[in-house]
Amino acid sequence: MSCCGCHAFANVARKAQVGRQETLVDQLAAFGALGAGMVRDAAAAQVSAAEPNEAWEDRWLRWNEAADRGEQMWSAAFQLVEALLQGAAEHVPEAIHRVELREGALHVQLSCGELLGEFATRSRMGAQIRLEEQMCFMLRIPEDLQTQPLTVEVEGLDFPALPGAVQLREELVETLGPRFSRSTAFECWQQRKDLEFPLSSSKLRRVHESLAQYPLPSYVAEKALWGYLNAPPGGCSGVRSLEFHQEGDGIRVSAHRRQPTCDSLRQQLAIIDELCVEVLLQDRFLGEQFAPSSMNFLAMTHGHAAGQHGADPKKIAKLMSAAKNWGPGKDGWYQFDETWTCVDQKDWLGRTLEEQGRIVWHKPGFQLT
Repeated sequence: MSCCGCHAFANVARKAQVGRQETLVDQLAAFGALGAGMVRDAAAAQVSAAEPNEAWEDRWLRWNEAADRGEQMWSAAFQLVEALLQGAAEHVPEAIHRVELREGALHVQLSCGELLGEFATRSRMGAQIRLEEQMCFMLRIPEDLQTQPLTVEVEGLDFPALPGAVQLREELVETLGPRFSRSTAFECWQQRKDLEFPLSSSKLRRVHESLAQYPLPSYVAEKALWGYLNAPPGGCSGVRSLEFHQEGDGIRVSAHRRQPTCDSLRQQLAIIDELCVEVLLQDRFLGEQFAPSSMNFLAMTHGHAAGQHGADPKKIAKLMSAAKNWGPGKDGWYQFDETWTCVDQKDWLGRTLEEQGRIVWHKPGFQLT
């Protein structure tokens, strides 16, 4: 192909990418407007069911309160979906093939089989993020906006375990048998980590090692590894729905995952469920200081099971947003981690000057190790 032909092809491809991004923005805006309208209609229907002799001033106040609560919940939900999709399109412009608002739901089709994202290491997330080829976000408005959650049903959003975690768990279960426990697994990890999970190439090792950045109690490393090993495997690590509701002094978000399909997965999920509740009950305050992203993710999935409120949707939207700047550290094992500098910009007093997202989306074919 001639140089002129190459340039022409590149221009066509570039225009196609721009067109897809503009379509994404337009369809997201339409989805946002649809949700806002549904919230207002639901508030009106809720007020219409009131006593017929109710004074119009009282009815207007109730409508305003219901509509305001619904708009807050929908705003939190929409910002999360928007951050997720726009971030993926920003890092991998060719990934999103089609976006369409159809039958009250936002349908997204990728140009590839899946799209994988990597959470910045210092977020301490024991998972990756995966978008399936077909995604769907369906809004469900409750009958009572004051007391019931606003729900977004989700298809195609998955949080698989870190590379190496599933295989390591299988090997430890086979080797240790009935002795497989938090302490024995950690002992084996200590013996094997340098040879089999070197800091130069293992994301699992680097995420775990990043905990040593802070003077935390010794049990934290053991508990963290147990969580990474038992993270929900593919097939039941996907999000089924997101619920947004008023709790305490603000809007909170909770997630419901897909159900396991076999006994072995149910047993594994029982372990991680028990651990997550334990972490929230014992370490939530500490965790929100040193690992706010992962602790809010935990609160999103298990907060209610622990008798606590859900996650801050702003923290989750930030976690699901694309990173703006990232790269390796300057020395030590940090130089092997391409996401080590993916943090908020702060001044010398530790005050946040500029926030950024926590996901680095990878082009199809990239394999995280």
